[in-house]
Amino acid sequence: MKKQAIIFLAAAVFVLLELISLSPKISSLFSLDFPIAVHKGFPVPVFFWLVVFLYSAFISYLLKIRLVNIIKKMLVFGFLQHLLIDLLMLKFQLSKGAARLLGSQAYVFYCDLFILSAFSLLALYSSKVFELNRNQNSGQSYSSNVYTSLFLMLLVYIASALFLNGFIFLPCFILLVFGLGIFRSLKKYPAQNTIFVRASSIKGWLLNEKVFLLLIFIFALALRIFYLYRIMSVPEYIDTGSDGRLYDSLAYAYMQGNNITEALVAGYWLFVSGVYAIFGRSYFAVCFIQGIFTSLACIFVYFISKILFNLKTARITAAMSALNFSAIFSSSAIGHQALDLFYSTLGVMLFAVYIYYQGNFKAKNLHLALTGLIWGLAIATREINFFYPFMVILGLMLFLSRKAGFKKTVVDCLLIVVFVLISLSPFALRNKVNLGTYYPVSSAEGTNYPIVESYLRGENPDLVKAGIDLSAPGSFLKLLYEKPSFVLRVLGNNYWMKFKAMYLNQGYGGIDPIFLYRLSNYYYSLWFYAYILTLIGIFAAFRRYGLFGTHLLILIFIAYRTGIHFITEASYRHRAPIEQFLLIYLAYGISVVWTAYKNSFKNEKN
Repeated sequence: MKKQAIIFLAAAVFVLLELISLSPKISSLFSLDFPIAVHKGFPVPVFFWLVVFLYSAFISYLLKIRLVNIIKKMLVFGFLQHLLIDLLMLKFQLSKGAARLLGSQAYVFYCDLFILSAFSLLALYSSKVFELNRNQNSGQSYSSNVYTSLFLMLLVYIASALFLNGFIFLPCFILLVFGLGIFRSLKKYPAQNTIFVRASSIKGWLLNEKVFLLLIFIFALALRIFYLYRIMSVPEYIDTGSDGRLYDSLAYAYMQGNNITEALVAGYWLFVSGVYAIFGRSYFAVCFIQGIFTSLACIFVYFISKILFNLKTARITAAMSALNFSAIFSSSAIGHQALDLFYSTLGVMLFAVYIYYQGNFKAKNLHLALTGLIWGLAIATREINFFYPFMVILGLMLFLSRKAGFKKTVVDCLLIVVFVLISLSPFALRNKVNLGTYYPVSSAEGTNYPIVESYLRGENPDLVKAGIDLSAPGSFLKLLYEKPSFVLRVLGNNYWMKFKAMYLNQGYGGIDPIFLYRLSNYYYSLWFYAYILTLIGIFAAFRRYGLFGTHLLILIFIAYRTGIHFITEASYRHRAPIEQFLLIYLAYGISVVWTAYKNSFKNEKN
């Protein structure tokens, strides 16, 4: 009894310390200079996790439990506590006038609903932990109280803070949900079993693959339509995409029968022109179709994740892809990102299916032809996709051929190449007719100039200023030989700035479905965990599947597209197609941590 009292007292103290560690003054003491930070710096929750570690060490000493077992559990408990405390702070922030900055009452309602759902899940989870504690034998009760007390104390702090700040409905609802959870755990009333058996059957129906994917698609499309509606409420909605006016004018001019000399982005503006030909010059029609495409991409990444990893990862990936702001924003803007995202996810899924079945399945030739056609369209839409399918084809011939047979694999790969060329041929012929060359050129201020010079010099002004010319390999290698440290330092700084522009920046949107309001600690915390869990997912994938696991299919895409943008143009919007594959690693990271958390309960010994 004495130990139980100590555990509850320790939980109360450490939860209070966690709250203090997340106060603005304390959390800002350790921050990084990332452009994602709207404020002075990107706060890293060092002090919060120091408190979590101290609590773990104290419990380990008190109950003579291995510290590593406590830490495995506290990783999840700490994560949940951190986000819930930040959401509580966000609720107060919105109530004090920040809500007007969201620009729409619908966004405020969404934030409130999101916060209410998160707090309700905490209450349900607390009741579940309480139930587990009751069912444990006396030899394990102290250990269970460690986690029960944390959530009970956090519930008390949250409910008290809400009451003291004048909120009545929210804390009452949270306590009601917790009470219902406790009522369920009593298991004395027959009606309880009936209710929860029905709930279990509904859960099983929702997790049926066809039902789940249909709901994901509908939910994703609804979000995209709503955001499009909000975008189009602004008179200058055509400028939502950085090149929106350019693509709109090219598509409309082509539909009018004018000769177009812009070949760099022919795949995209020809798509827009086709939509205009059917529906008229309609911004809504273009973005609605793009919304369908990016909603379908949620299904594509589901199957990629399921093939490369597991079902749990697939479900998490699909849900996050539906909520992904980059995809939602790309759908609502005239720009190549939405189509690029669609073709990339579909093309990678087709490769993944081929690898999974090792080339032995019905309608294989049709599948290979479709793979080639899709990657041809991907290249025509975004020319930097050109090398990726050929890199995968080379990998298939080197590795898959050992199992499936070299001759068969080579024939299959050649079929893909043939259909890539068939898909590209109309665009190449159009270039030849209009420009006199198959090689695409870009237009800037009415002057045509080669892509290589435009990208390698125009998008790297710091390198040009330092005398480093990537468009002239000979002079670059000579300078590298003569001044290696100087060249490497300038290159490193240049690429680090581009990496920050792509991956450490959130350039658009005051609110998004997961990160919510940008000017909040919750926003920074969630980005911090997104980065950490993605890295865990990549590390765990290599550890689980080896150096040459099939997950390289998506890692190569991420690395290839990132590398291309390092030497050309790099900004937040270029992350849209890449982010869908990063979500797979993020989902796998979540799956790995959650599995380790559950296993730690099974393996715990007092």
